[in-house]
Amino acid sequence: MQNLVWHDSYSIGNEQIDKHHRLLFGLYNILCNNVAQGGDCKITKYIINALVKYLNQHCEVEEKYMRDIGYNGIHGHIAEHQIFKQKVMELQCRFIDNDVKQYQELVDLLVYWLTNHVILEDKNIIADNNTEVTG
Repeated sequence: MQNLVWHDSYSIGNEQIDKHHRLLFGLYNILCNNVAQGGDCKITKYIINALVKYLNQHCEVEEKYMRDIGYNGIHGHIAEHQIFKQKVMELQCRFIDNDVKQYQELVDLLVYWLTNHVILEDKNIIADNNTEVTG
């Protein structure tokens, strides 16, 4: 598994959301490093649970931000969040100790999300509206 590195070019210009994204990258990297080093399954499950919890919090904050700035693509963006959160929760519920296949599904989903949604889709928020609302 390759770690994902945050670059400032991924920023959407909102300090709180950018901080969330950096933390999501960090949690992903912690998860991958734990498994790569043969980490205990209980620790892996704990990291996955923390990641899921943080994803839910992040989506709520990001959705509020989009509402606050009147982002035109909000409905589609929220739908993407819902689909992603559902898939992650399904994988979380199915996670079985040492099941590499299920772990790989989760990693693939997280890599897709972090590299496509966070880096590409979330950039549309600032492209649509250059107003920054912090909160």
